[in-house]
Amino acid sequence: MPYYHLKIYHRLSNWFRFLGDPTVFSCFFDLSEREVRGIKDAKEKNQPFYVKKVRLEPQRVVSITVYSTDKSALEYSALSDMQKSEVERNIIRGKMGKNVTKSFFPLSIMPEESHLTIEDLVMAAEFLGLDENWFVATCALQLQEAMIAKLAEKSKISLDKESIKRILNKKEVKVSPDFVPFSEKYRAFSKEAKRLWNINMPELTLGLRNTRNEVLHNGYNPTAEESNFFADYTAKLLRRLDASFKTEK
Repeated sequence: MPYYHLKIYHRLSNWFRFLGDPTVFSCFFDLSEREVRGIKDAKEKNQPFYVKKVRLEPQRVVSITVYSTDKSALEYSALSDMQKSEVERNIIRGKMGKNVTKSFFPLSIMPEESHLTIEDLVMAAEFLGLDENWFVATCALQLQEAMIAKLAEKSKISLDKESIKRILNKKEVKVSPDFVPFSEKYRAFSKEAKRLWNINMPELTLGLRNTRNEVLHNGYNPTAEESNFFADYTAKLLRRLDASFKTEK
């Protein structure tokens, strides 16, 4: 008896509109043919359906991919050195079993390649030793750079080499001919933030700068604690600056 496994891309419920109606994917393993055909029938009738007790609205489903294997994920795990979760990842990546989507959804489901999400990138980067912690930390750290650039532009704060020398009262700034490091921009922006909005920006310590460089440029995979720190640090800073801009208006 074949086992079926689904990868369903779907938009989150209306409760998550504030995130921009993002598309995510959910995976379901070891379904019967009857269950898959029940999902197909409900989708064609534009009716809500359940997969492993998870309710999905047909209008929010973007694509469905169906894989089949001769054994269940648990059976494959018992017969190999792989954990069940690793077996499941290999199935969804198409490394085990086969793609039988067209047997159930020949026309109605769009190809999944059009709907890649952050989860796809996380899975694709696993062989590099990078996991969710690296992606969260990288997003938070890059967001700091975007934040400084956007707010500086909005507030007409120039962060070129000469302006930074003037703001920091320095004769020289550590730069290459065409590049000003983020640490110098951050220090200059922090000083202007204090002057303009009386905001005390957190200090960008040497340890933080070094870890930042390792994550962004050398592929260091941070721990969960480090990743959470970067995310929390950035979120609090954004909220503080957002509140100051709203007050200024």
